[in-house]
Amino acid sequence: MENDTSVTELEILHAIVKPFVNNRDGSSVTDHSEHTFFYFRDDDYVADLPKEPHQLKRIYSDNEEGESGYREFLLSKMSILKDEIIPNTGRPIRHYQATWDNQGQTPEIAMPVLCPALLEDNIARWQREWKKVLNLNEPIMGRELPADLLAAGNEYNHKLTGGRLGDFRVGDETLHEVVLNDLKEAIAKRYPEHMVIGEKTDLHRKLINTRHSYSSIVKVLLNEDMITRHLIIM
Repeated sequence: MENDTSVTELEILHAIVKPFVNNRDGSSVTDHSEHTFFYFRDDDYVADLPKEPHQLKRIYSDNEEGESGYREFLLSKMSILKDEIIPNTGRPIRHYQATWDNQGQTPEIAMPVLCPALLEDNIARWQREWKKVLNLNEPIMGRELPADLLAAGNEYNHKLTGGRLGDFRVGDETLHEVVLNDLKEAIAKRYPEHMVIGEKTDLHRKLINTRHSYSSIVKVLLNEDMITRHLIIM
């Protein structure tokens, strides 16, 4: 396995291309994931991202990588993954769209003012990133942003985290509706004997009409004095 293989690619290879485990007798495992779905996000929204800080666009797109050689490497790897490896699995591929909301917030992408890493290489990378984004002449020492740089660091994070990606859609449908329907179909194929067939029972109708908490659903089941044995797909 190449050292430059991304976590996403590793997950795909393990799940559906060639599992990285062996049977007890040492033979290779040949069972692949039975139901796998791929969702590719169109990148039209990138044009709506603020120009500054540049790191924001880099987070969302490899096209924004500043170092040309590394950028070409990343784009080549992504092209192989999306144009060859994934299509060759024969599994469904859906393309979805997204919208950039300038009024939102994305706090999870803020640069930590206290380095969370323990490995020296990762600490050094954290130090280089802060030196770069704050345009410092000298590298940062230690694992904490110095007090005299804290205000500048917080201001940078405020700009970096302003806005949020949302309104995920596949055509006229929301992405979560599409994913949910895909999962329902996969469950129905995998466990056909567990599907509800025919007319809805009184219990089924009560569950659908119940708009309260989990405890309310439990009460419905207890009042019927029975145990539900089937997975109900609604």
